Amino acid sequence: NNPNFRSLNFYPINQFTFWALISVFILLTWIGSRPVEEPYELIGQILTITYFSYFIINPILLKIWDKIL
Repeated sequence: NNPNFRSLNFYPINQFTFWALISVFILLTWIGSRPVEEPYELIGQILTITYFSYFIINPILLKIWDKIL
């Protein structure tokens, strides 16, 4: 099976998750400059989980959209 590789224009949910990843990356950069204190520590952990979950969820969404299209 040869997968259909298209730009993000054909994958609207993946386009949203990509821009969410960019936002999380910017927030992680900002949170990294904050002191290690309670609100920043928890926010950093949540953003880290969100960042790495993108790399698990994105290929699954691509396969689902290829089956739909």
